[in-house]
Amino acid sequence: MEVRTIRDCIDKKSNNLNLIKFIAAILVIFSHSFRIWRNTMDPLDSFTDGQISFGGVAVALFLFASGFYVTKGLFKRKKGVLYFKNRFARIYPAFVAVIIATAFIIGPLISKYSFKEYFGRKDTYLYLLYILMIPRYILPGVFEKNPYPGVVNGSLWTIPLEVICYIGLYIVYVCKFLNKKVLKILNPLLLIGICVIFGFRVTGIYKYHLYLRPLLIFFMGIQYYIFRDEIKLDRKKALEILVVAFGLFLLHWGDIAAIYCFPYLFSMLMFSEKQVSEKIASLGNYSYAIYLVAFPIQQIFVSCFGRMDPFTNTLYASICSILFGIGIYHWIEIPFAKLILQVGDNKN
Repeated sequence: MEVRTIRDCIDKKSNNLNLIKFIAAILVIFSHSFRIWRNTMDPLDSFTDGQISFGGVAVALFLFASGFYVTKGLFKRKKGVLYFKNRFARIYPAFVAVIIATAFIIGPLISKYSFKEYFGRKDTYLYLLYILMIPRYILPGVFEKNPYPGVVNGSLWTIPLEVICYIGLYIVYVCKFLNKKVLKILNPLLLIGICVIFGFRVTGIYKYHLYLRPLLIFFMGIQYYIFRDEIKLDRKKALEILVVAFGLFLLHWGDIAAIYCFPYLFSMLMFSEKQVSEKIASLGNYSYAIYLVAFPIQQIFVSCFGRMDPFTNTLYASICSILFGIGIYHWIEIPFAKLILQVGDNKN
């Protein structure tokens, strides 16, 4: 069998990626259901002694795929205005809609305060700072008695990270650092730095590992695109990398496994010769909206019906999130994205 490189695969749409993104969005719901149930870890988090959760794997997939395809789009379009317009159109419509709906519809309906008291408190309006990528997690009187108290939407923390990645990517692109020559000099230094920081848990830096890991996985996505003609997709190599990843987790170096092993395993799934059908893959269109709405829906179920076991919570929240995701995708994401992209089109 001929060994293919990533370059051989990227001209065709990855239906597998779309399906995997949908599965990843459901995995995030499943992972969060344990926090929302008893503020405890999901099974993978427990199995790896807190090194990585199912939600962490899902976030790693999202960031890697984003790093890969956003880099591909940047090299194709090249114009900064068009690049940021595309990123804005992708991220903001659904994000802003969910924040506004949470603050002004879900919040007053769920809050322990009256409508007058709720809308008279400054935290109601400070929640809108999230639109400016300033994280806010609480709304007045909302989910305060839940097992995971006060957190309105625990999924949104990754969105500012992604925006930072987009900005950083454009900066290094403009500075002409995105070439093989520079990266081949940088990568050995990066490997040493990652092994030291994550392997020896350097005080003062490692405490931010949950934020650093997705940033570095996004960077791996960039690298996989830059070196796409050199990275061979081979099942035997994938098995070897899977074994290495397992060993790294046994050594409690799960962050290193996620940064260096997950990208290759994701690539094998994304660019497999066997692709799912377009119809099944279309489920991935709703993954972003599902990701945005699921957490408050999960909290609402617990708030209204008491402590719900993780599997029941996952089932009900997934159904509701998919339905809302479909609506948001068709009525908000697509129309507003088209509107944003049309602005100033004649000038670009």
